[in-house]
Amino acid sequence: MPAVISGFSSVVLAIAPLTNKDHVVLVNPVASSARLSQAGDYEFNVMPLMSLTVTKLAEYIKNEEKLKKVAVIYVNTDFGVSGKTIFKKTFESLGGQVVAEESYTDGDSDARTQLAKIKQANPEAIYLVTTGKSGGLILKQIGELGIKAKLFSTDGIETPETISLGGKVAENLIYISPAFNAKSSHPAVKKFADAFQKKYNLAPEVYAANNYDALKLIALAIKNVGPNGEAIKNYLYGVKNYDGVSGIMSFDSNGDVIKPTIIKTIKNGEFVKLEK
Repeated sequence: MPAVISGFSSVVLAIAPLTNKDHVVLVNPVASSARLSQAGDYEFNVMPLMSLTVTKLAEYIKNEEKLKKVAVIYVNTDFGVSGKTIFKKTFESLGGQVVAEESYTDGDSDARTQLAKIKQANPEAIYLVTTGKSGGLILKQIGELGIKAKLFSTDGIETPETISLGGKVAENLIYISPAFNAKSSHPAVKKFADAFQKKYNLAPEVYAANNYDALKLIALAIKNVGPNGEAIKNYLYGVKNYDGVSGIMSFDSNGDVIKPTIIKTIKNGEFVKLEK
């Protein structure tokens, strides 16, 4: 087995030492902890890391939205801690203030205690570092507690549960994400999106696109250099401006992807590019 695909920051960080030792290429399509940049010579990130995305989001909140007081609620994992730490460092370096930091354990269904503390801090905005179902539940509970603050997040918020559970509270939430557009007219994207819609009866989000590109890149490497871990690794380091369904991408010397990111929002129950 010359290559594997795996996601979630904690999982990738745990298995990377093993794949590096065995010269097996590990491709990560979804995790974004900044620590992944140092996960080894055989680990590649198709998802932009938080060192890039969260820095840009903090700059956007302070410089474009002109907000100064932000509270953070984050999942207590490598992903969440990384997102909180980078945001706080960047936001405060710009003159902003993080007025509350509250964490929750992955899998928790009730964050009302943490949100009540955030409400007391009276922030202008709340930055959520969440994934999957948790994001939708937290948004729902923000509404139930009557918290009035602008809402921001990262690409982890782009899941069906955000819409189904968050409801009206999710509307107008702003987040940063790779510049994937499921409605693009690009032939490869359209073919992928149509096939995904037909199979699952819903539009693909960025994680689906990243997983597709991760598998395609491994297949392309094997086609060109054979099923050898070291050869695949060297091939991927040479990838420049690969035209994937998730965007045009290259890998830097750490195996971190370089691809466009955009500011997005939720409008009428859909994840769309923010238009100002």
